[in-house]
Amino acid sequence: MPAALASAGLGARWRIEVEYLSLRGENSLSLSRTIGWGDNSYPIGALVSSQFNSDIIRLSGGYSFVRDAQKEFGFTFGLHTTDFKVSLAASGVGSETGDLLAPLPTTGVYGAYALTPKWLVCGRVDVFSLSYDVYGGSLTNATIGVDYRFFRNFGLGAAYRHIDCDLNVTKGRFNGGIN
Repeated sequence: MPAALASAGLGARWRIEVEYLSLRGENSLSLSRTIGWGDNSYPIGALVSSQFNSDIIRLSGGYSFVRDAQKEFGFTFGLHTTDFKVSLAASGVGSETGDLLAPLPTTGVYGAYALTPKWLVCGRVDVFSLSYDVYGGSLTNATIGVDYRFFRNFGLGAAYRHIDCDLNVTKGRFNGGIN
């Protein structure tokens, strides 16, 4: 899962960030019920292979209510754009691919605490939820990590991220969702 984050301070309390994250997954499963996807119908017992690819770009601004040499806490607002691509395939049935570009506004909170002048613990949670017409969904993107600052304005880190993205559509012949 490649990921990259760039952040720039705009004055004493404002910041702007851009982030990229790529998620990939695949699995195979013997079906316990019939699934209709696109023009294909995958019957009970069929061995179906699936792939899930998602590219996320997040652009946000933030304001720090608390900011000193040791700690920082603030709120964010921005745009979280996710490009989903999902495919199913089964021998004798064929394959079908669906994709969706989902730009969503988000709000969130962030915080950081300097353990030493070089080591920093940081975290962030972004959330959004919306229901409109036949569409509904929510997004939670939470991260906690540790950074090592090589220089004042450059560091590298490791983090744990939890992304929960639910998208549901009830439209005509399509009742389904992505989670």
